[in-house]
Amino acid sequence: MPLVSNQDVLEKNPAMLRPHPRHIKKFTFKYEENYIEIFLTNGFLLKIEFIDEVVLRRCKGRRVKVTKAENELEKSTCVENELLKLFGDENHENLRIDTLRIEECGRRSAGIQILCRTWTRMAYKLKVRRLEYSVMDLDRYLTQTVESLDPSYLKSISLTHNEKYIGDCRYFDESIFKLEQWKNLESIEMMHHWSDMRTLVDHWTHFENLHLSYDVLEDQVTGAVPSIHDGVKELKEVGLVIGEGLKLKLLSNIYLKKYTINIRNINEFDVNRIQQSFEQRVDLQEEYSSFQYPNMDKWLTAYVQPDGIMFFDYKKMMARDEERRKKTDMDCDLDSEENLEVVMDGESSEDMEELADDEDSSGE
Repeated sequence: MPLVSNQDVLEKNPAMLRPHPRHIKKFTFKYEENYIEIFLTNGFLLKIEFIDEVVLRRCKGRRVKVTKAENELEKSTCVENELLKLFGDENHENLRIDTLRIEECGRRSAGIQILCRTWTRMAYKLKVRRLEYSVMDLDRYLTQTVESLDPSYLKSISLTHNEKYIGDCRYFDESIFKLEQWKNLESIEMMHHWSDMRTLVDHWTHFENLHLSYDVLEDQVTGAVPSIHDGVKELKEVGLVIGEGLKLKLLSNIYLKKYTINIRNINEFDVNRIQQSFEQRVDLQEEYSSFQYPNMDKWLTAYVQPDGIMFFDYKKMMARDEERRKKTDMDCDLDSEENLEVVMDGESSEDMEELADDEDSSGE
């Protein structure tokens, strides 16, 4: 049975989808102060508007549906019911979503609260491969959203916010670190600027891929820029058993592929200290440092620059670059062969014409 959604049926009634399995490439939940929009990659669009004590539901291919809602709870329930038609109940447990995008377009909106209330009404955890969370505040609603997703299916999270908002989130809900979803996550990207090296060391070193922005905050009393040398150095240390369990560091993470930290406001002296404290290998370029994994023929490589630090698996990166180079060479060779065939075909035609002319001349 195909992975499907029948667009014509869906436009008429979002609850009437084909039987399992169901597959949605991208599900977008976008909200402002007075409206919520839901997009699916197959063209389905539902817009819900809040006007005084009325909820308007506009669905592509259907008439506008008007519902009276005297308070915020009734408005929320209208939206939740529409979402449950799409997400389904326990009978829709085979729903698969490649990317779930939650996008905030207005700071005074209750959109994310409504979505989280929907999670509590669902009988199962949603199977989402990648979560794109474009919301300014990374508070308990982020944790509730991640907790509502199947930990064995979720692989990647992207944390961004609308570019028109200046600044970063005021609060990050650290209870997310206790979730199985966070512990099993393979990749994470975060546009918000982090500023706590201790937490970074303790809870952000188990990923295969990480891209993080980091802000070195000035001391509020002296105005001095603190050093992050010790924290960065500790990032690559071997994990130790501390408190409730193993605190993974980068040299304990054998699955690491690429770990990038873009750093803002680091002082030049700190950059030099970090570079000097990382030992050099003669087979690498000067700006690279490398560390051997314990009891393994495997190396973690570091690249330190004033605007950031990158840790990566040198062999994997070189193998990937070599594969890309071979593919490029192969494409070039194929293009050359095609050009050669065209040229050869052209030469053969000209040769035949010349031969024919010669035969005509000899006949005369």
